[in-house]
Amino acid sequence: MNTDKELLIYRQAVNKTMTFYHHELEAGLRRADEQEAFIYSVWRKLLTLGWKISISMDRQFNVTFYVGENPLLPDEQKKHIDTVLSEIAEIVPEDGRLFVSDIRHDYLSCAIVCHGYKAEG
Repeated sequence: MNTDKELLIYRQAVNKTMTFYHHELEAGLRRADEQEAFIYSVWRKLLTLGWKISISMDRQFNVTFYVGENPLLPDEQKKHIDTVLSEIAEIVPEDGRLFVSDIRHDYLSCAIVCHGYKAEG
């Protein structure tokens, strides 16, 4: 038979879990706010390429741009992306995507996935 004390321990565990996720959510929102201008800058630069682009965000507020299919080979796509983003970002191939970070503040970042692109190595 459960006692009131056992139920209190359960409620404390629930509250502890909620507090953890609340802090994680607040940290993610702060990160999203900090990188918002950078993400919009990347988006506007990518749009100049005239390719179909979509965006997603994971539960940790990490942003990924998906560059749609076009007639260029993946390496040519990467060269065009490097060119349009070179003024604002550094680009490094990483795990089948391009990791993009702000040239002034490397904690501002996102990823780009090109149709058919495979990371070297």
